[in-house]
Amino acid sequence: MTNKELKTWYLWYNKYVFGGELPLDTLVTYRDPTEKRFAAELLHELPGGRHLVYIKPLFRVADCYVLQLLLHEQIHLFLKIKGHPKRVYSAHGKLFKAEQKRIEELGVIRGLW
Repeated sequence: MTNKELKTWYLWYNKYVFGGELPLDTLVTYRDPTEKRFAAELLHELPGGRHLVYIKPLFRVADCYVLQLLLHEQIHLFLKIKGHPKRVYSAHGKLFKAEQKRIEELGVIRGLW
């Protein structure tokens, strides 16, 4: 999957999963996250207020896993723009798990969380 395809999926998920509420100018790309133990990472509020999603390039060969990582990071971003504090949007607590369940129930991705 290319960077362009990643962005296309980001926009599709934004529209159909998150109701178009995520920032359209979010950059989505393959690059090792700054925290090496992560498979993907969401960086908040870059210059100009943009967000950035990094996905480790080694996952590029497995589209299904890349899409799971992308959705995972989009949940973090969704919780952030909904006004939740950092301790909530950067974690994997009740609200995060509720979003995972909601997405799974939509049929977008099943059994992969």
